[in-house]
Amino acid sequence: MRIKKKPTISNALASSVLPEDVIMHCILTRLPVKSILRCKSVCKPWLKFLSSPEFIQLHYAQFSSVPKNQSFIVQRTNCSWSDRNTISLFSIESGDKNPTILDHPLDRYSVDIVGCCNGLVCLKAQASNSDGFVLWNPALKLFKEVFLNPPGVDERLSLGFGYVAEADDYKVVSIVCLNYPGNVERLMKVMGIEVSMKVIRVEVYSVNSDSWTIIDPGFRFNVFRVKSDVSVNGNPYWLAMFDEDKVLVCFDVSKSVFKVLPMETLDLEADMNVKLVDWSGRLGALCCTGEKEGVIKSLDAWVFDENEQIWIKTYTIKPVEMSVDMFLQFTKKGGILGVRRVGEVFVLNPESGCVEGFFYGARKGESFEVYECTESLVYIEGMRQACVTRKMIDSASYNGKRKSSEVLDKQEFWWRRLIRERR
Repeated sequence: MRIKKKPTISNALASSVLPEDVIMHCILTRLPVKSILRCKSVCKPWLKFLSSPEFIQLHYAQFSSVPKNQSFIVQRTNCSWSDRNTISLFSIESGDKNPTILDHPLDRYSVDIVGCCNGLVCLKAQASNSDGFVLWNPALKLFKEVFLNPPGVDERLSLGFGYVAEADDYKVVSIVCLNYPGNVERLMKVMGIEVSMKVIRVEVYSVNSDSWTIIDPGFRFNVFRVKSDVSVNGNPYWLAMFDEDKVLVCFDVSKSVFKVLPMETLDLEADMNVKLVDWSGRLGALCCTGEKEGVIKSLDAWVFDENEQIWIKTYTIKPVEMSVDMFLQFTKKGGILGVRRVGEVFVLNPESGCVEGFFYGARKGESFEVYECTESLVYIEGMRQACVTRKMIDSASYNGKRKSSEVLDKQEFWWRRLIRERR
């Protein structure tokens, strides 16, 4: 009896005029995710190869290095509760100046984007009874839900999202903080006092091990936000208070240690607006000096020198003749992404001073948060279709009538707690 040999990639490409290596490593790595998904149906060897971790990393490295492929996730902030769950995607080079609204697994909730790494987005629901977060790939429309250890009554979480390239492992940092009572926090804000949260403990979730680890921070510090301010090279950074000084605290995801970065060499003025950014793999800061009659006095771009542990000013643009709410992000072509007070998202060319507008999305009093999110094939074990949970929740009924969102939220909360206890 003759045994049939399993087909190989070489057999599948036997009639091709191009070498196998050129097709697999030079052509396919340049294709968008949608085209790669179609190529998976060519044959089983292609499916196996295109689903391998090696190809997924190679594809993202090649595809994301091309400036025209750069995309951004956009979320409106300081808006109504119902609008807070809208997440959009847009590309500067696509020619389409209108963002695409994305269906995400938490679209029933008001959400926070914790961060983005390699096309993977970490989402956290703002619901008071939400005890988990979601790792979501918008390009694949897949997600995985991970449970958090619920904080106590007087505690609040500050999350960060990172990536260890050496181990190909994604990590979520959960900083548990002591929360001020609501009336005290409101009073401090009215008095103009910055509200910082005292760190109690730190827990780190690893995707590879699918488990949590308690980390000793090594020193005491306070953070200001419920999520990290920026992530650079897979390491999340928080603006923090340490020994009564305002500093940056970085979590090194590969070594699982915290470190303090000084801020004193960053020459800041009293009326300066500062935005921490990822500048081509280096920690950067965009410092915008006060606006007067629709003209910004100056825009300073700084980069942090890891070796010297100092901030270095790279250039200054002045004046900027427009009413700007915030400068948000660098593009791969060296442009600066920002949003005007009238709600227009734009890109400023720092060399020529030219401005290109894109779309209007924010109303008065609202702003944007923007994260780079170039599409990828990144897959995490246990991911499922983003639409499944939404359909299950929406189809829930009680006595022939749809339950209110409040009842559903409580039901989900107790079911999750029961599942955790049985584990």
